[in-house]
Amino acid sequence: MVKNAVIVFLVILVAMLVYQVNALAPTDAGMMPSDQSGQATTSTTGTPATKPTTPAAAATTPARAKDGTYLITYTNAGFSPATLEIPRGSSVRWTDNSTSGLRVHTTDLIDRAPTNVMNQSATIKKGQTYSFTFSTPSVYGYMNQNTPEHKAVIVVKQ
Repeated sequence: MVKNAVIVFLVILVAMLVYQVNALAPTDAGMMPSDQSGQATTSTTGTPATKPTTPAAAATTPARAKDGTYLITYTNAGFSPATLEIPRGSSVRWTDNSTSGLRVHTTDLIDRAPTNVMNQSATIKKGQTYSFTFSTPSVYGYMNQNTPEHKAVIVVKQ
């Protein structure tokens, strides 16, 4: 029971940190905020517009391939989605749509199991993919090793 509470707390803490990092990170369009499509938004006065809020009830379902694989896209702005919750045994496929290349690597400072098993051995280029099947429930913090400030989280549930 305590273990579950600690995991939930860590997931919330990591999600808040990822949100803060993403909120402070510049977009491809410079320092302009962007909408969900990645397009910069401006107000009619020419000043940056605020990002519209979406009610919590309108949460989107993670993208999935026909075979059930969960899909994560990597762009120059980072990972989308930045937080993904999946059941144990699920596969995730990252697609690189950036100009910098993608090499998935744990953010675990000790680089220990089970999180280090997802470490990618080589960088992929734009249009290429990397897939991994998560067999152990845990919280997997990861980053692009080529652009370490781009971080995300996968929560693998029992």
